[in-house]
Amino acid sequence: MSAAKGNEDSSSLAFRRLYRRHYPFVWRSLRAMGLADSGTDDAAQEVFVVLHRRLADYDPQQDMRGWLYGIARMIARKSGQRIRREQQQRREFSHVETVRPPAVSAAADPERALEQRQAADFVQLFLDQLDEEKRHVFLLAEIEGLSAPQIAGLVDVSVNTVYSRLRLARQQFAAWIKRRQAIEHRESRHG
Repeated sequence: MSAAKGNEDSSSLAFRRLYRRHYPFVWRSLRAMGLADSGTDDAAQEVFVVLHRRLADYDPQQDMRGWLYGIARMIARKSGQRIRREQQQRREFSHVETVRPPAVSAAADPERALEQRQAADFVQLFLDQLDEEKRHVFLLAEIEGLSAPQIAGLVDVSVNTVYSRLRLARQQFAAWIKRRQAIEHRESRHG
């Protein structure tokens, strides 16, 4: 085997590992940025096409998830008009979509899977009504578990701005939960 062929195989293997490791993160991020399920797979593939093309430019000192998030934001922004059109259609047809990667474990407990899907639907409805700045911060902190300094670097704002947006988003989420609980309570009382 030639040295060039060996390097090609190892870079291909490295890319496949990156894809498997980060695809769920990219998918969730794009979905939370407002893409509908139907467009999220294509957009995620586009993120990895850009990654593959620009992988030689990657600085290993930089967080890979941060780099991918930046690419995903660019692709989501590029699709802005389509996203707004899809969101309008979702509102018109009251169709709920979820923040979940498309693959589901076959061994999953059906009741647990249903609960997880309902929770994801609930969170997605909340994310859909947040403004973009708070949505990005809330997604990265609460769903992806990133720290405020990491988020500040990803969305290019100060750490204090991250904390402020996160505090406001959490307050909105608490109010969202209370409103939903009140609605469910009213509906259960009135049959």
